[in-house]
Amino acid sequence: MVEEARPLVSVIVPSYNVERYIDQTLESIENQTLYNIEILCVNDGSRDSTLDIMRNHASVDSRIRVIDKQNAGYGAACNTGIDQAHGAWIAIVEPDDWILPTMFEDMLRYAESFDATIDIIKTPYYRIVDPDTPAQRALNCSYKGRVRPSEQPFTIASKRVEHLLIHHPSIWSALYRADFLRDCGIRFHEIPGAGWADNPFLVETMCQARAIVYLDRAYYCYREETDEKTDSFVRGNSTVPFERWHDMMDVLERLGTKDEEVLRAQYRRGFTYLDYVGGVSGLKDQTLRPIMAGMFSRMQDDIVLSEPNISPAWKSCYRTMKGLEPKRENPLPYTAALVGAGVYSIQNVGPHEALKLVGAVAKRDQNARDIDTADSKSPQSAEDDNEQIDGDSSSCTNNEETRVPTADITISIVVPVFNSAAYLHDCFESLDRQTFKAIEVICIDDGSTDESPRMLADQASRDSRFKVVTQKNAGPSAARNAGIQRATGDYIVFLDADDLLEADACMRIAQAIAAERYDAVVFGWTCFPETEATDEWLKSRVNTAYTSFRAFTPNLLFMQRTHPFLRVAIRQDVLADRRIRFDEMLRVGEDCSFLFRLFPRIESTLLIPDELYRYRMPHEGSIMSSSLDGTPGKCVDDICMLASILDDWDHAGLLDELAGPLMHWFVTSFLYTILRQPLPVRNDLVALVKQLWLAHLSPSEIEGLPTPSHDKLLISAILDASDNGAIDMTEPALTRLLLAWRIAEYGPLDLATTAFTRLSKHES
Repeated sequence: MVEEARPLVSVIVPSYNVERYIDQTLESIENQTLYNIEILCVNDGSRDSTLDIMRNHASVDSRIRVIDKQNAGYGAACNTGIDQAHGAWIAIVEPDDWILPTMFEDMLRYAESFDATIDIIKTPYYRIVDPDTPAQRALNCSYKGRVRPSEQPFTIASKRVEHLLIHHPSIWSALYRADFLRDCGIRFHEIPGAGWADNPFLVETMCQARAIVYLDRAYYCYREETDEKTDSFVRGNSTVPFERWHDMMDVLERLGTKDEEVLRAQYRRGFTYLDYVGGVSGLKDQTLRPIMAGMFSRMQDDIVLSEPNISPAWKSCYRTMKGLEPKRENPLPYTAALVGAGVYSIQNVGPHEALKLVGAVAKRDQNARDIDTADSKSPQSAEDDNEQIDGDSSSCTNNEETRVPTADITISIVVPVFNSAAYLHDCFESLDRQTFKAIEVICIDDGSTDESPRMLADQASRDSRFKVVTQKNAGPSAARNAGIQRATGDYIVFLDADDLLEADACMRIAQAIAAERYDAVVFGWTCFPETEATDEWLKSRVNTAYTSFRAFTPNLLFMQRTHPFLRVAIRQDVLADRRIRFDEMLRVGEDCSFLFRLFPRIESTLLIPDELYRYRMPHEGSIMSSSLDGTPGKCVDDICMLASILDDWDHAGLLDELAGPLMHWFVTSFLYTILRQPLPVRNDLVALVKQLWLAHLSPSEIEGLPTPSHDKLLISAILDASDNGAIDMTEPALTRLLLAWRIAEYGPLDLATTAFTRLSKHES
């Protein structure tokens, strides 16, 4: 009789000031198809109407017990619930989330299908993105479909279950056997506020459980905070993630955990925290270095340096911090890991969300490079955390003595700056020498840690036309977007901080548009320094013929050398009215993606052959240089750029007209290179490309695109590939196919010339 009276599940709801959500949460628990549960509503000192709402629910459902206590934080509230729970199993439901009706019944039925005594029943969950808005949607979590134990039950040391430790702790998408928690003495850390107390609890439970079962079906709906709220928390509590990481390491050491897969997962979490917090809060060098040193001192060198999911840049930083012998890291394992993650993300959450995830990861890679090379002698002041504009903020005004007689034109030059001290003097000099004086120069300091901020301030103090905007590091796209937002000139020109403008560049642009205000003017450029090693492909993209377009045609994009690089002046009001911006998710290729957004949305474009822009050849530390470190990595960046273009054109209704030329451009520029990659990276890249295209077009639509016949052979190879990217032909057959394509596209003379050039270099 006593056993029958015991509830099967005790559901703990730790609550603090959640009057907006608690009704929905409790209703979802009350509506469970498993009726034999108790619901422990722990009110952690709420100051709103949360307690009254709980009591109202308790008055109509006898399974609910309300426990009112003084505020002590999430961990203390959960411990109170565990102490007073009577159920055979413990569940935790956070008070701003909800669960699907069959969650507990399905999980217990699944556990009962095994003979062993189960300690933990684990499931994935749904991420509720943009909650409580018309854009609300449910996405799979980051380990859905990834946890694949060879047998069940399993322990956390088993193969193919490490993702349970790598991602969001999600302790609430599980059931815990109550006696297991009590026998092992497992408690939450009682930390004020939320405090990420779920992190050490995850390790406590997973590493002590002797029998875990995993049901790959989501029931729990996790209401995700907006990026702004999450970032705000991190900025105000930047040390919390690292404190919890050390708590987790304390647990592992207390338990004597030696399993390499568990330690790998824990180390990956540490590097993820460094990436995230450094990117959000803009931690200064003197703050981040002791945190890194403390974390690295608890890591095993062989595990860190052999982990493919830790970037080469972070490994280099790790070597430097621990005084290990410097070594150039092989980028291929990390690239392969990124590609695999991209393929999984597209399948799991779709191309658009996958692009955001992969782009964020790629952009955060720069953090390690910054930390490793930062000049600790010139840290920025604390005021840099807030946006700051220096110099005269008025609109740019014409100088009557130097104004072009036939044009009343002003030009804004947007210069994104990130650790560019070595090049800023030359860049400023090229702007000082402009013969056209009606300019303003908007310099966006994107969180530089070298001498760049001082140099920018000095320049602004000398020349009132220079405006300096300071922001936390967010990448060149975000910096250029900030510049667009603040530009007051009639036209906007973009100049990278390591490049130059010819002295008559702005004058020539103004003269070109004096007679008629084109929406955009594309001009030529030169590469420097000019050497025998200067990239021939870059040189081939330099100049355009003198011509104009009164309406957009695909010819403008695909035949006129108008991309991939930014050498264009654009009407400021056109950018504002049509909301044309850079994609901030892209690490590289953002300039090409921007131009693909721009040209179909404007009405008139003038092309002039004048070589006005001087492009500095990729150098060590430049984004272009890092994108060319390894061909597979370049392929990943190219695919991310394609995803950005496809998503934009699909939403704008442009694919019906432009999918054919876009496909030919992709095959010519990227697919040929992708298919020449070594296995298994090639398979992952092919799977990613296939998923990306099929997300926007059906197979029949792709096959019917107006592309050359030799393109169709390569396209068919992609469409016929298996889900994991394996192409259904032998390697010799694929080689012959690629050779035939190249001859058909460029002619036999090009192939012979390339072969002769490579042979000559090899012999020399």
